[in-house]
Amino acid sequence: AAEGVPHALRYNIRHNKVLHEQNVIVTVQFERVPFVDAAAHADIVDLGGGFSRIVLRYGFMQTADVPESLSRAEHRGKGLDLDDVSFFLGRQTIIPTALPGMVLWRERLFALMVRSAETPMEFLKLPTGRVIELGSQVEI
Repeated sequence: AAEGVPHALRYNIRHNKVLHEQNVIVTVQFERVPFVDAAAHADIVDLGGGFSRIVLRYGFMQTADVPESLSRAEHRGKGLDLDDVSFFLGRQTIIPTALPGMVLWRERLFALMVRSAETPMEFLKLPTGRVIELGSQVEI
């Protein structure tokens, strides 16, 4: 969502008890069109207090490349030093349970499919040496 506090930011503050001097919250949205025009690709909002939000929009036929998109957004005045950026990702691990809802074999199959899927780091083309994943477990 393009609003609210991302889980990764909340977990990072809860665990490390620090907040970086400059924080850019990046939201990636896929639209229901094949391609998003370059002019509508990135919205940058200064939230104040060392925070800004960048919403990156892609069409369903486009490949998400967050570093490349942030580089283009950088030229629009944000002033990011992409060589000095760390990416914090939130990640949920699915835990199958016998709780009411889906039958257990389907929960296990779903959890296996989620584990087998491409990681957000790979999907968004984030540099491997600068990604910190903060996770939680979700029981289904």
